[in-house]
Amino acid sequence: MKLKSLLILLSSTSGIWLILSSLFCQNPGNSQIIPDQTLGEENSVINSIDRLKEQIEGGAIRGSNLFHSFQEFNVGENRSVYFTNPAGIENILTRITGNNASNILGKLGVLGGANLFLVNPNGILFGPNSSLDISGSFIATTADEIRLGENGLFSVTNPQNSNLLSIKPSALFFNQISVARASCPLCKGNIVSKSNAEEIGLQVPSGETLGLIGREVIIDSGKLTTEQGRIEIGSVGNNSLVRLENTNNYTFNYSEVENFENIQIKNGAVVDVSGEGSGDIQLQGRQVSITGGSTIVANTLGSEAGGSISLISSELLEVTESFVDADVGFAATGSGATITANTPRLILTSGGQISTATFGTGTSGELTVNANEIEVMGISADGQNLSGIFTDVLPGATGRGGDLTINTQNLKLFNGGQLTANVFGAGQGGNLTVNATEIEASDTIVSQSTVPQQQLLLESLNGQFPSAILALVIPEATGNSGKLTVNSGRIVLRKGAQIGTGTFGAGDSGELAVKAREIEISGTSEDGFLPSSFFTTVLLGATGKGGNLTID
Repeated sequence: MKLKSLLILLSSTSGIWLILSSLFCQNPGNSQIIPDQTLGEENSVINSIDRLKEQIEGGAIRGSNLFHSFQEFNVGENRSVYFTNPAGIENILTRITGNNASNILGKLGVLGGANLFLVNPNGILFGPNSSLDISGSFIATTADEIRLGENGLFSVTNPQNSNLLSIKPSALFFNQISVARASCPLCKGNIVSKSNAEEIGLQVPSGETLGLIGREVIIDSGKLTTEQGRIEIGSVGNNSLVRLENTNNYTFNYSEVENFENIQIKNGAVVDVSGEGSGDIQLQGRQVSITGGSTIVANTLGSEAGGSISLISSELLEVTESFVDADVGFAATGSGATITANTPRLILTSGGQISTATFGTGTSGELTVNANEIEVMGISADGQNLSGIFTDVLPGATGRGGDLTINTQNLKLFNGGQLTANVFGAGQGGNLTVNATEIEASDTIVSQSTVPQQQLLLESLNGQFPSAILALVIPEATGNSGKLTVNSGRIVLRKGAQIGTGTFGAGDSGELAVKAREIEISGTSEDGFLPSSFFTTVLLGATGKGGNLTID
């Protein structure tokens, strides 16, 4: 069941905590569900099915909306709580009007196909064993109110001001929610997710949306998953209006938000929308950090087209020893998801990567980065992964690589940081375009990578990975590499840093076109093997043709 146009209004002191964590706010009655009296004769009713299961009935029905209101709402460890789903109900909207956060430590479900909204201004905490049993979408927020169209209102902080309208299904498209301050000192309105129940974490069905909208959002070692669905994580600040719009996989619209808060994806957390054709992921906040072996992934595994990954921050986007991937899998024929990153500052360190690649027949998605400053540097602690932004055609792939476009004022590549559109297989490589006011690249690094394509590069480059912008045909590859275009006011290459195209195999090398007002080239790698350079090359033993080099 699809959600339609909803509005989310987030207040100055609020946030959501989807805390899938072992650190919970210690609220009284954290295994209780207590209805309040704000709905009068339409109050919610709790029925115990057995010792470990409760069923929620009653509530106020208005058209296809079912409203519930509680003083306390918690699901204990190993327990389950299900909402009944009367005929014709498409949205179950649940508010918590008391002063405590909600601890969801067990299973939360709906006995039908309705979407479930859980709204608690004091926080929503999901434990490591929490899970969802929902056929529709799930939206959790610490909003103050849900507005239904222009006149309907479901207020959490001022329930007496609510106006529960009977609205035709099309009017459900225009709901609104707002967020309040959390009382928990550990959480402060954050969303912290550690759910890893059955190794899938919080999950909604294929094609549905899992949305977490609040103040700070922290996914800490937990998992958020939906096959070909949509995952939305939004972290907003004071007096914010967030619109939930109607599309095939509906999206949250933050265009009216002036202040954002932080998003942390950390400690091996996973956000995954992979499927026959991937779904969509959107993260939007002030500082968005993906760290500690975490993964944001939207892989295409079959014949259907991929969706998109959108990473938007108002201050900083950081990927440290973690991955943002939108790959076309082995034997997959569908196109890959696109990746777009918009941020004032992007930092990739310690093997942090953003990548669209193809292992199969399908074309990998385009990758676009728009940032004032970009810093790419270093390698993972185990020596396996370089930091970089990649749109590669990988071994065995026949699909085309996606285009990689970088738009920035300042690009810095240090200690093996790379931008590449390399070809390791039979597919055509994508084009790589860098538009930068200034580019500075310096130093090489030694990798102990066991990844086959990186081993091939190591053999070719004497064990050294340069800080580089590259579009290469790797040994044994038969596909051609794409065009590499670099437009910059000033380019500085030092200590073995390189910008180039070339072929080490049977495929032809693409053209290298450089346009710059000022160029400085100096030094070699520490072992003296790699000179700092622009190049187009055909390595000894390669059968492919080299591309043209133009410097203007």
